[in-house]
Amino acid sequence: MSGFLKQLKSSLKLALRPWSPSAEGLAAVRAVCDEAEQTFPEFASSVRLSELSAWRHLKQSPENIQIEAALVAALHKSAPGDRWGIKHLTETAIAVQLLRKNLPYSEEQLALLVFQIAKHSELEYGLPVKSILGSVERLCGGAPPHGRLKAALQALLARVKFIEHRRGSTPFNSQVRARVANILDPTKSADAPEFPTGPWIETAISQLEGLPAADQAPWRALMRVGATSGEKSKPSKKWLVDIKPAIETIGRDNVARRLVEWLASCQPDPSQPDASFDILKGLIWASVHLDANNVALPIGHFAEVCFRKVPDMGPRSVKLGNACFLTLASMSPPEPGVAELVRLKTKIKYPSARELITKKLMQAAETAGKSLADLEDEALPDFGLTLEGRTKVNLGDARAEMFLAGDGAVLSWFGADGKTRKTVPASVRKDHKAEFAALRQRVKDINAARTSLTVRLEASWLEDRCWPLQTWMRLFLRHPLRRPMAEVLIWQIKSNGETCSVMPRDGRLVSVAGEIVDVRDASVVRLWHPLNSTPDEVLAWRRAIVDRGETQPIKQAHREIYVLTDAERATEIYSNRFAAHILRQYQFRALCQARGWRYEFQGSWDSWNVPTRQLPQRDLAIEYHVDPVDSDEMSEAGIPLHLSTDQVRFVRGDGNRLALHEVPPIVFSELMRDVDMFVAVASVANDPEWIDGGPEGRYGGYWRDVAFGDLSETAKTRRDLLSGLAPKLAIADRLTIGEKYVDVCGNLFSYKIHLGSSNIQIMPDNRYLCIVRGARSKDKSADVHLPFAGDTLLSIILSKAFMLAADDKITDPTILSQLRR
Repeated sequence: MSGFLKQLKSSLKLALRPWSPSAEGLAAVRAVCDEAEQTFPEFASSVRLSELSAWRHLKQSPENIQIEAALVAALHKSAPGDRWGIKHLTETAIAVQLLRKNLPYSEEQLALLVFQIAKHSELEYGLPVKSILGSVERLCGGAPPHGRLKAALQALLARVKFIEHRRGSTPFNSQVRARVANILDPTKSADAPEFPTGPWIETAISQLEGLPAADQAPWRALMRVGATSGEKSKPSKKWLVDIKPAIETIGRDNVARRLVEWLASCQPDPSQPDASFDILKGLIWASVHLDANNVALPIGHFAEVCFRKVPDMGPRSVKLGNACFLTLASMSPPEPGVAELVRLKTKIKYPSARELITKKLMQAAETAGKSLADLEDEALPDFGLTLEGRTKVNLGDARAEMFLAGDGAVLSWFGADGKTRKTVPASVRKDHKAEFAALRQRVKDINAARTSLTVRLEASWLEDRCWPLQTWMRLFLRHPLRRPMAEVLIWQIKSNGETCSVMPRDGRLVSVAGEIVDVRDASVVRLWHPLNSTPDEVLAWRRAIVDRGETQPIKQAHREIYVLTDAERATEIYSNRFAAHILRQYQFRALCQARGWRYEFQGSWDSWNVPTRQLPQRDLAIEYHVDPVDSDEMSEAGIPLHLSTDQVRFVRGDGNRLALHEVPPIVFSELMRDVDMFVAVASVANDPEWIDGGPEGRYGGYWRDVAFGDLSETAKTRRDLLSGLAPKLAIADRLTIGEKYVDVCGNLFSYKIHLGSSNIQIMPDNRYLCIVRGARSKDKSADVHLPFAGDTLLSIILSKAFMLAADDKITDPTILSQLRR
């Protein structure tokens, strides 16, 4: 049991002299309450005593009757059963007014009141706590209390600490705790509040206790200022000035080192609020006085931790996460903090957090005199890599070499003899733990930055981004992280009204035919999109990339495109292309968050909302209308598991409908691609367990129509790619690429693999075959080179094709039992 809980129980055991309300005091309070009940509405949120004649009469009564009335009202003795009604509100108002008056309350009377409120598990609502403390402060006059009043105040202090330990701190509880502590010990400065209680501060203090006493004092001073952050959403200029001397006393590097350790070991738990996190929040704010190069990455990583979801609870700590965003946006020099905010913008999925990050980035851009897009471009660090994407780090006799491969950063190890090591040398794990951990973290940061880059590249189409030639060359061809990606992407260059598509190679720009293209400095560069070229040129680029064995970091040359259909021209303001599907709601929401759409769970409560993606640069938004399935299965949290889909609509920034033909073609294609992906991934047609139609067989027809139905644009692109890849595969003689299926000729049976869902049918009787690919499955399909990253379903189809082509070698009992039926 915590110390303050023991103190609380011990203090409450103290006996008080019996007290019962006087007849005069009870009558006076009842008169005011009865009149209030007749005067104010039943559900009023407050009462105005000045309008009541009974209250005016009470104020003119002798002081002893007013004191008795104050005790009756504060202890709610006149209407004990009226917990939140008019009488209860009136009693509280009477107590507040009479306790604010300078009446001659005795020590015993105030001790009674303090003891009684200390028994409550909640102090913030319905109790005149601050008014009682005001009377106690006037009675004590700056001297420490004694006897029963002291014991009562100790009980109240223990109660506040217990509440903060269980539920977290609030401004009210912090103020009450500080006032009670100052009454008990008047020599203690009110400007140096006691630390809020909680597991975090207990751990931090225990670590500091290993320091010499002289070194502990500055740390405690720093934490005391940090504790004053309370429930503030941001620090004031004065607060930042006040905390700076404490940092300078300890040393900026020492504070940074200790803060990094604390952030790395902290895992906020929303089910166990910690009041002492106010101190940590203050220390994060104070980091604006530290070198951004030392603390930006750790603070960014901690922000990720804070916004990781705890099942059924939400983010770990929005308060601490927001503090990280604010600090990153205010750092000096600004580049490291901005770089982390740019990374976090694509890493964190909560819409409210993303909006706050965007707000902070826009403020930073305004300060720097740049556009938000230019600021994000300039913010990418080089992570210590050479232009060739390499770096070397010596750790004792061992050496680590980091280099950028096609799919991310890779670490290679070399021993003292200079020979390659397959595993991390033992000396590194033993003697260089911190440096090894930093290297591993750098690899993670580089790969996270690459992921962020792919998101930014795809967003450039929606934002219609372009760069002057020299700026593009500096950002993309002279940056170690961007360069490997830029060299396998196609770029569109426009100069003097002429446009051509090129790919960087060996320091030159070459056309799809391999010819060197001369460009002028006045040229403008943008990321090439298939809709900006003829079908023949698109096919030529596809063949060139496949022939060169290159893998594009985004699906560019083979990107599916979506153009208006005749049906959409007829409906004009909406599309039914992706209507009448059944989606898994949890998976759909996760996809929305990943793609920058805003959507919250819907259910039987007041929760209606429309999945929406805003494009402020284009002054438009896309909506995908969905509804929970009636009488559907529910999660443990009472959330329907499935959604039915309806129309896709576009709206202007002012909320008015936008005709589909008015949407720029690339914007229309890219946003419809999002919706297609939602359906392709979240549809129940991808779930083999729904072959019988799901709950009560209601969706059997839907499952069959989609699982083996017409191909989406993504699946058509997959079919076209496989048509070119199939002749190069070891099983080419066993494959036929059809309109909707890959036909596989096995040794036992023939099979059809659907190009949209990867579902399998055994021929000739169209029996369904369920094959679930293992998480660690390894087969010959892994050796097949694909010209773009990200199409997991294509890899699954190839894996199934290789397995079924040699179906007489299958050993999995689940698959064999289906084949033998």
